[in-house]
Amino acid sequence: MENRNFPKRTLSAGLLVIFFLFGLWTSGHAKTITIKIGTSSPVSKITLDTIEGGGLSSEHNTVALFKKIVESKTNGQIQCIIYPNCQLGDEAELWQSTQQGMIQMTSATTAPLSAMVPEYMPFAIPFLVDSPEIMYRVLDGPLGRKMRQMVIDKIGVRMLDWSFVGSHVFFNNKREIKSPADLKGLKMRVIQTPEIVKMIEGMGAQAVPIGWSELYTAAQQGVIDGLCTPPLMAAQGKLYEVQKYLTMAGNRLEAFSLSINEKFYQSLSDEHKKIIEDAASKSLLLFRACLYLGESLWVDKFQSDFGLKVYYPTSEQLAQFRKVALDASIPYMKSKVGEKWVDEVVQAVEKATAEYYAQ
Repeated sequence: MENRNFPKRTLSAGLLVIFFLFGLWTSGHAKTITIKIGTSSPVSKITLDTIEGGGLSSEHNTVALFKKIVESKTNGQIQCIIYPNCQLGDEAELWQSTQQGMIQMTSATTAPLSAMVPEYMPFAIPFLVDSPEIMYRVLDGPLGRKMRQMVIDKIGVRMLDWSFVGSHVFFNNKREIKSPADLKGLKMRVIQTPEIVKMIEGMGAQAVPIGWSELYTAAQQGVIDGLCTPPLMAAQGKLYEVQKYLTMAGNRLEAFSLSINEKFYQSLSDEHKKIIEDAASKSLLLFRACLYLGESLWVDKFQSDFGLKVYYPTSEQLAQFRKVALDASIPYMKSKVGEKWVDEVVQAVEKATAEYYAQ
């Protein structure tokens, strides 16, 4: 008797084979995932023997290592494109672009963050933290994790990991600054971050908001007299060419993070999420180590090669700076985010400080 089902079964089996082979082919040719990373730092060219461009402690070194790790660990399935040197805007714009998904990641300081998430303000209280290790204890602890979740909830950006980026110090081209009174009347550049504006105005200076990419020209043309920034940032912007005085009154430790758009992050596989998280941690570990050395070397270079007059305030003078800064900034922060939240951050720092020095 003729088997009329034979052709049908043969066709079905053939289709199964085709689908199976197609599945094998597509699994080996998965769609490439692109990560656009915006940063404000200039490019560093690193070899085993030399570092050129941005220097030893450039933020660009962080994203360059991140790119190498991610592309290697994913066999090129994830490709990272770096946009350095404010190509996509200043740091505030990079945070906004990451929030909006125009780019997938940014390596930027947290300085603009309090304008987007006001609860971050107390983490930038001037003269609150005097050691990177204390800052890490707070940021990596329960309160820091709570803050990270707030950033995800409010602006849809995940801070993968962070480092300090140096201590903010005073540069200017008018006079030596030994006390808060010496700042009176100076035009000091600030980012449009309320707590920084309040601190500068509290010291009698004029706060002038200027974007990072315009800063060199503004100093050169006298639009500003000085600024408050870490030595690393001054080095990257070549601001030592347009400033004469440096006062090592480190008024706050700036944090720097590798951050990723949360919606994009959640679209990744668990394996790719883990690779990205590990790459961020390793890259920032390198940055931390380089910064310890790089920051001190830059201060020496400012003095020896570029003729800046460097002043180290006494403990009594630092206490004056601290009092004026806190009196100017903390009441404002409490009016914006509540006394309870500010006190919670301050207490976490005090606890971390006590634990650190008790070791």
